[in-house]
Amino acid sequence: MKKIKFIILNLLILFSGYLMSEEIAYKISGKISTVHNGEQVMLFQFKAEEILKVDTAIISNGVFTFVGKTDTIRFATITCGNYPQKVLSSKLVLETGLIDVFLDTISKIGGTKYNDIYNLYLIEYNTKYKKIVLLTSAKVSDSITTQKNEIEIHENWTKLHQLERHFLKENITNALGLILFKEKYDEWGDSTFEEVYAQSDNQLKNDSDIIKYVRWREKEKRKNSERNYKLQELAGKSYTDFSFLTTEGKMIKLSDYIGKSKYVLLDFWASWCGPCIKEQPIIKEIYEQYKNKGFNVIGISLDSNDNAWKNAITKIQSTWPQLLDLKAGDSGIQDAYKFKGIPHLVLIDQNGIILVSSLNGELLKQYLLSLYKVKK
Repeated sequence: MKKIKFIILNLLILFSGYLMSEEIAYKISGKISTVHNGEQVMLFQFKAEEILKVDTAIISNGVFTFVGKTDTIRFATITCGNYPQKVLSSKLVLETGLIDVFLDTISKIGGTKYNDIYNLYLIEYNTKYKKIVLLTSAKVSDSITTQKNEIEIHENWTKLHQLERHFLKENITNALGLILFKEKYDEWGDSTFEEVYAQSDNQLKNDSDIIKYVRWREKEKRKNSERNYKLQELAGKSYTDFSFLTTEGKMIKLSDYIGKSKYVLLDFWASWCGPCIKEQPIIKEIYEQYKNKGFNVIGISLDSNDNAWKNAITKIQSTWPQLLDLKAGDSGIQDAYKFKGIPHLVLIDQNGIILVSSLNGELLKQYLLSLYKVKK
């Protein structure tokens, strides 16, 4: 029995030592101008965009100190001052060891492996960024100088992004690269993300946050692929004619509208469809913008209750033709126009050819903008 207790005790000691070794123990030795004596310095730790922890220290003789532990190497921000007064702020890496901080308008961070590396990068980054700021704020008096200035700004932004990407790729297999990647990955396009991700190691690829994000990206890719397929599924085909009920109680065909305008937008909706109602202001905005340029909208409701339909027309303040599918979507119209859910938009030209379908109001705005631009 005593032997068993001894073994358990040893295991607990080993396990406890393992846990202790996983913690990041840091000490920040800070210096600042003595004019800030008596003021408070704050150390913010973040997880994603949320504040994880805030520590404070009081400045004495131009010196401040933080001692603590964190569960992983992470970025932190150290600040002194409150807006609207001048605020001194700097970013640093919380890692094992003694971190030296000189907090000023241009701060210096170092003393530990990753802070030394990151500080050198920030010096180069800030130099390039200041050049962009100077170019942006420069006063120019003629169009040639303005154009030259804009080209130079663009070139310097490109250089800055290249520096950022190069630094990340150089450090992608270490702890600094991991926290930088997690801070920036949702800002990149597909090519940059895939280029950097491909060079990473299992530490990054097995990170729970990265795994979730990669799964989300794959899901979005599939959705975009399906959306693009749907946008083109009917493109180039002739519209299918159907008969509908008008608000005056008469029957009318789609063919009574097609050919009378350069473009006709079919807006399939219903009074009970929340997203449909939400999109109506965008449809109205588009209609008002293009109605005098050969553009018309035909609302086609799948309501089974004509009173609910008419009340909804009043609510959305529709000034374009509104029609009702008497069979509430069972007329074959959903098969003909390839949709299961609503809202569903279909744009048809003067010759009855479908240009695009399955796009939302915002995408329609962009599409019409390019369409009318080309037609000019």
